[in-house]
Amino acid sequence: GMKLPWHRVINARGEISFPRDSDAYRRQREGLDAEGVVFKAGRIDLTVFGWRSETPASTLDELLWRPNDADSSD
Repeated sequence: GMKLPWHRVINARGEISFPRDSDAYRRQREGLDAEGVVFKAGRIDLTVFGWRSETPASTLDELLWRPNDADSSD
């Protein structure tokens, strides 16, 4: 599967979910800024920077909730 850098994960409103005064917020914002993501009033425009899936919506639950290979203890 595709590996997604953690700093690219934001909430549905286009905001970073960490508290603004936290180190995690700062690190995530720096990662997004370095990739050229533009913030306006603390949000990004999801129509410009949001993820666009080529996967039909009917299979998203399967993709999101299937067991992670890294979690297996084989």
